[in-house]
Amino acid sequence: MVHGGPSGADPTPRHYSHDAWNSISSTIKLPTRGAAMGALQPVLTTQKPGERRSFMVAFPVMSASKADRQSTNSGWAADIRSDLRVKLKIKQKTAQADEERKARDLEGKVSRGSALIEPYAVVTVTVPKTYRVAAAGRDLDTSVRRAGFAPLRLDLSGSWVHRFHRAFGSGP
Repeated sequence: MVHGGPSGADPTPRHYSHDAWNSISSTIKLPTRGAAMGALQPVLTTQKPGERRSFMVAFPVMSASKADRQSTNSGWAADIRSDLRVKLKIKQKTAQADEERKARDLEGKVSRGSALIEPYAVVTVTVPKTYRVAAAGRDLDTSVRRAGFAPLRLDLSGSWVHRFHRAFGSGP
C-alpha cells in the first residue's frame, strides 16, 4: 500500500514529496495568552501561484504525572515569588496576584483530576515539484514570523514530529 502525505513521510526531514508535489512544514509555538482574530492571515495566505497552505492545531493531553509536576512547580514558584515580595517589602501588582491565583487554581484542578493540554500548531505549504521546496520553507517561516509567531523546525524538535504523526495516525 502506498501512502501519500504525512502517513508516508519520513519523520526525520522537514519536507516530503508526494505525486507531483513537495510539502514542507513548520510547527508554531502558540502564545499562552491567545492571538488576535486574523493573526494567522500571513501564515495562511499563499505566496505563489500553485501553492497550497494548510494549518492544523492539536491539543494533546499531558500525562497525569507530568501535569501534576508542572502544576506543583508553578504553585511552588508562585509561593517563592510571594514570599520574596513580602521580605523585600515590594508591593504586589494586580497582574502578579492574578498569576499567583491562576497557578494555585491550576494545582487544585489537576489534583481533582482535570487534565492539562500542550497545544501546538503545524502549518504546511505544498508546492509543485518544479518549485524549490527549501525556498518555500523559508517563505513559510518568514510568514510565520511576520504574523508574530515563533516557527519551530520539525527536523530539530523530534517530539513535535512524533505528535504531528500521531495526530494523523501514522509515523513512529
